[in-house]
Amino acid sequence: MKIKGIIKRIGIMLLLAPFALQAMPVTVTSNHIESLSYDNGTWISDSTNNTSIPFSAILSATSGNSSSVTDVDWTGGDNFVLFDASFNHNINNSDDTTGGFDYAQTYQSTIAFSANDDSAYALSGLYDFNISNGGRSYYDVYLRDDTQGIDLFRDTTISTTGGDLSQIFNLGVGGDGNTYNITLGSLTGNLIAGNNYSFYFETNIITLHDQLNTQGAGVASGNVALLIGDPSLVPEPMSFALMILGLFALGQRPFTRNR
Repeated sequence: MKIKGIIKRIGIMLLLAPFALQAMPVTVTSNHIESLSYDNGTWISDSTNNTSIPFSAILSATSGNSSSVTDVDWTGGDNFVLFDASFNHNINNSDDTTGGFDYAQTYQSTIAFSANDDSAYALSGLYDFNISNGGRSYYDVYLRDDTQGIDLFRDTTISTTGGDLSQIFNLGVGGDGNTYNITLGSLTGNLIAGNNYSFYFETNIITLHDQLNTQGAGVASGNVALLIGDPSLVPEPMSFALMILGLFALGQRPFTRNR
């Protein structure tokens, strides 16, 4: 039996083990993200159904004085995936002739994905808006474990005004809205390998129907991000130990007794 060859093979395996390529911590199975705007009776939308990582796109929808622009940026590597979306919304119903309302929205319904590994997650985001002459602002984000049928996190916030209102909705901070608030779960936690998850968010700003004659207007901007894993991960001490063992095995020679 060629002991030297066996030891050498083991050494190579140990040496390469800490640096073997790994899969991303999640696999996206479905996705739909959309920018939507409405003004003077016309709906305009721009959307994507991409499921690959990395991915970036700018979704822009403009109807009259209403506009919604969403900047989608997904990145990932062996140790992490980052789903990031930022948005800018504008409304102004000064040109309405239909007796309707103005509306600007970013809508994600949903990113569905499966976890390839046990991984930590962290959510962040905000929605900063300014409404004049009456309107409503809405911010809704959730992360759900579909396998277990539970919400890991949920934050739904609504504010309305008949006049002027400037406000920031901070994700995970309860009581931001003056009309409706619900905050459940944690911005951080852990995903379980093999489980299926849904990540959803919707943000919008709207002029109220009964404020049409006052020419309500508004601007808003914000973002939502979900980080899974840790992009700063480096090989653990055990990996370094395995590398040393690999080098040691490669350097071994068969023992020969002096005659």
